[in-house]
Amino acid sequence: MPKNEKQKTLSTDDTTVKSSTQRRKSTLKTSFNNNQRFISSTLILVLILLAVFSLGTLKKNDSKPTAATSNSSTPSDASTPTIDPAHRFVTACYEFEMPSPHDPIPTDGHCDALGQTYGEKMSSTFSIIPIGKGANLPEIRQQWINSRKDINITAETPLKLDGVDATKITYNATSGEYTKDHVVVIVATTGLQYKNLGQEVRGFVLAGLYDKARPESVAGYDKIIATWNWR
Repeated sequence: MPKNEKQKTLSTDDTTVKSSTQRRKSTLKTSFNNNQRFISSTLILVLILLAVFSLGTLKKNDSKPTAATSNSSTPSDASTPTIDPAHRFVTACYEFEMPSPHDPIPTDGHCDALGQTYGEKMSSTFSIIPIGKGANLPEIRQQWINSRKDINITAETPLKLDGVDATKITYNATSGEYTKDHVVVIVATTGLQYKNLGQEVRGFVLAGLYDKARPESVAGYDKIIATWNWR
């Protein structure tokens, strides 16, 4: 082969090799760039998914009520009475707010209160009588009815006295105080283990005598019941 043709062949081969090498480099570079883009896209997608999941979790947690919110609406909190300290009638067994104006509140701590007057012209009377016999509310109620032969019961409704079952009886006397209505709340406290003057207490009679022509007298008795709290 002539020398010039041989050189031309070598030159062509060198060019071919260089071109091939360049193509491989270009292919590798392109592949590397493609891999980088794929990895970057994958990472971005993963980050987006994590962000969406995190936002969903936060919204779910925000929608759940906290323990404080749930506890704030429990029955025990809702039924806790508010008592004005200036008119707080307190004993070893219970406390309540005495309607004003009223008699001086006793401070001996005994669980009875007889003939406390309150309201306009001190015309309403309130008494709390401990009961020492009876296993339950029906028995104590019947004892009280048996001891009141001269009454006419006009209404009776069940109620809760600070969470304890009770019955409210409205009646009038067949003789004597015709101008006044009588009301009692009878409650059995056999599970509370109270004592008064050393004697076991099985329940209480909360007796009220008020002038039916004076609405404030009725409201006064209702206030006592509404603010009642066992101790």
